Amino acid sequence: WDTPYWYSCQADKEKSVLAALQHFRGGVQSDLSVLAEMVQIQECARNDDTLVANLRKVITDKKYYTPFIILNVLFLMMNFSGKFTIDHYTSVLFQHSSGIKSEYFSSVVTAFIHLIGSCIFIPLVRTFPRKLLVVTSALVMALSLTMLGVTMYSHTQLSSAARWISNSSWIPLLAATAYLIAAPVGFCSIPYIYAAEFFPTEVRSLLSGLTICTTNLSLLLLVTTF
Repeated sequence: WDTPYWYSCQADKEKSVLAALQHFRGGVQSDLSVLAEMVQIQECARNDDTLVANLRKVITDKKYYTPFIILNVLFLMMNFSGKFTIDHYTSVLFQHSSGIKSEYFSSVVTAFIHLIGSCIFIPLVRTFPRKLLVVTSALVMALSLTMLGVTMYSHTQLSSAARWISNSSWIPLLAATAYLIAAPVGFCSIPYIYAAEFFPTEVRSLLSGLTICTTNLSLLLLVTTF
């Protein structure tokens, strides 16, 4: 099965649209909600312009390029927030701070913390505004990175406070754990929801694809220069 929207863009595929909707929605052909959705999809497909026309609208019309720029900036901030660096070094950090030398165990703990953050995100995203989740998550991530930075800097200082911080193995563990939980709770999850909700309906598929493309390109740049 392909998507109902793709069938709507093809000639003489009305029955395939209905069959695909019936398959994916689990309804019957007489279900009014399925028929209403089919009519809506076909209407959107009829009003859909060519790729060149849509690109022209994205470049020239403010209501299209404004959300595109905003969301791409948010994705860039997500990619360069340090998440992938933290993911890379978390296992080493847990081994060094906890005294457990098993790399396998540290990786399992890291994945479990990610899972906790993702499970927390599910009820929160249905209850709280998207903006609040993004801001709160980013704030916790920033504070966690600050704590890690202070801990690393303390190893280069000789004051009593610096020695106390450098000898407190719980500080980097707490900072890394808070970061790993906070990242999927908002700042590293909400942008993907925005990609499905933020853009106008008539160019949503195009702008979502372009946004994911630019995000992957920035991620490629980050990985190759890391």
